[in-house]
Amino acid sequence: MEIQLTQQRLRSVARPLLFRHFTFHIDGNRVSLLLQRLEYWSSPEIAPCVRECSLTGQNRLQSVLSQAFLSRLPRFTNLRQFSMQSFMYTPTFFQALQSLPALRHLESCHCFPDPAVSADDWRLLIPLDLTFIHIHHLHVGGDLTRHVRHDTVCSMEVFLGEQSCADILAGDPFPLVKHLLCCLAFKKPSASSVSHLLSQFPAIEVLHFPSKIDESTFAASSKVHLPSLTRLTGNPRVLSLLQTTAALRYLNIDYGSWKPREFLAMVHSNMAGVISLCVSFTSFSYENICDLSRCFPGLQSLRVDTAAKSARNSVFQVCIVLHCALVCRAKCCEGKGVLRESNQTLTPSNKHQEVLH
Repeated sequence: MEIQLTQQRLRSVARPLLFRHFTFHIDGNRVSLLLQRLEYWSSPEIAPCVRECSLTGQNRLQSVLSQAFLSRLPRFTNLRQFSMQSFMYTPTFFQALQSLPALRHLESCHCFPDPAVSADDWRLLIPLDLTFIHIHHLHVGGDLTRHVRHDTVCSMEVFLGEQSCADILAGDPFPLVKHLLCCLAFKKPSASSVSHLLSQFPAIEVLHFPSKIDESTFAASSKVHLPSLTRLTGNPRVLSLLQTTAALRYLNIDYGSWKPREFLAMVHSNMAGVISLCVSFTSFSYENICDLSRCFPGLQSLRVDTAAKSARNSVFQVCIVLHCALVCRAKCCEGKGVLRESNQTLTPSNKHQEVLH
């Protein structure tokens, strides 16, 4: 009896760990085997242990495997994260997701609605109650966000084509989104459309925007008010679209290399709150440190990557890290002297340099 009780206790502890993630790949060549596997994972003993589920395979949701999966999906009562890839979804699919009371995280990659389904069928759906959504639509339309409650989502990652972007612009805003990764996968969106898109997320605190913006459209664009934005990563031209940067603390420019003067021309006048800056320049000199220190007076950490070509056309990296005490004293007249005192020389032969105080 004691051995049996011990086995039961071990089983109850091990099952949630062993069966946490379920991946179901639809493959028409292995129907019988996959149905057996699905039956096992959706059994009353296993299904409640599943917390994450991935549905993959380029297949419409009318196949035998797809229908079998949808019919058993409600058994995963503790499922919190669901991801799908390369599917044409239907209202029946969303109704199955709606039956999952614990679902909070949804990822969609190259998925789009079945065009044969009427608009009235979509309107009857109850929006999903989620906190995180990841949408990756590069070549197809379809707005998955229409079927998600906008007042519950806190984090979004969206890779959008032109039509998907237009769908979000036409919908209601997302008032609670604090973390946003937004990549626009179409040629040079206008500054006005980017500004309008960002205005759909008024509570953003962390923004990653690694996309191009049409430089010729900035004059006609309006400013967007993001008062809570504390961290910006990606294209620095986004700075030109912001009404204020008073809350901004971390600036990571990981989108291309810039001339120092070109970068400073895009920087907002109120950058005193920024304490960390990471940027890539085409070239860098001691004089540029003076300019950066004037523009970012509160800077505590600075990383500058520069790329250049030697006589043999080899590309190398020069990295500079400046910490709080050094940057605070790197004023216009002092910056050059402080660096010289460290016995570091910024020359093409130095592949990696760190200037520390």
